Amino acid sequence: MPAVKSVAWGHRAVLRAKVRDRLRNHPGVTRFLRGDLTAVDALLGDDQRTRVTFPVVLVQPGFSASTLSPQLGSILASANDYLVRANFNPLRVIGSK
Repeated sequence: MPAVKSVAWGHRAVLRAKVRDRLRNHPGVTRFLRGDLTAVDALLGDDQRTRVTFPVVLVQPGFSASTLSPQLGSILASANDYLVRANFNPLRVIGSK
């Protein structure tokens, strides 16, 4: 499930490396709207003790709570549990109705 794969982005070092990689491999295309790489390092440095939380939102057009099968409900509950145990915010699901 894509929501569970998001856990990899919750690690400061992974996120910092991805920002650096995009700046190096896409010069002139990738830019900061605010701040710079020094600010990213300050915010996401390993020495920071502030907890960084990331919301994970699953967008599924055509999905509605009224048609939720027990099997799908179990999968979503498992994904939510996995995210919460990995220090993410609870899973949000957005459907059509």
